[in-house]
Amino acid sequence: MKKILVKFLKKLRAKNEMRYFSKIRKKNNNLNPTIICNNCIGGVIYHNLGLKFLSPTVNLFVKSDDYLTFCKNLKYYSSCDIVQVADIDREYPVGRIVPLDHNHKEITIFFQHYKSFDEAKRKWVERFQRINWDNMFFIWEFYDTLYDNQLLYDFDQAELPGKKILLLHREIPDVKNSFVFSCYKEDLPTAKAFEYKGISGKRYLDEFDYVSFLNT
Repeated sequence: MKKILVKFLKKLRAKNEMRYFSKIRKKNNNLNPTIICNNCIGGVIYHNLGLKFLSPTVNLFVKSDDYLTFCKNLKYYSSCDIVQVADIDREYPVGRIVPLDHNHKEITIFFQHYKSFDEAKRKWVERFQRINWDNMFFIWEFYDTLYDNQLLYDFDQAELPGKKILLLHREIPDVKNSFVFSCYKEDLPTAKAFEYKGISGKRYLDEFDYVSFLNT
């Protein structure tokens, strides 16, 4: 009986999720945004809204100490090569953007949803070429127990070529462009934003009104 009930609830959640997708897709007026995100949140937003991936930062993550540098120098890094990293022990491929000069730092990219580096690099290059430079959005989910909070203040004050938002796990004073999730208690480094809220079809991510964020 328990297995039958679990199966039924999963089907019900899936139906509710499709209804939710239909609702937010009708509300969305921005059909070609480029979302530069530090983790998979950008890709999930693209998927939920049924949009084409116009960003290289899909199915991957960038650590916070690299993400801000990447955002500030996005045009520059679009001209740089990315090579495979062998000295980082992970179950998935890891790449490193190689700067063209000594004035820019290397950026490490963790391709956790790709089977091989060749596949990851091909998608990275392909999606970089799709960037809509006139319709840019920057989304940073920030773990304040892992990284220096000065980084989020720097991001909040940075002049970026588009709209920006910090997704936080607790209220942090004097941060203007931010939203706080309700699902984090101790800011553990887990992807709780992707967890479903019961059988509603919504995730905790959907607490953040990304449709209004993109439409504005």
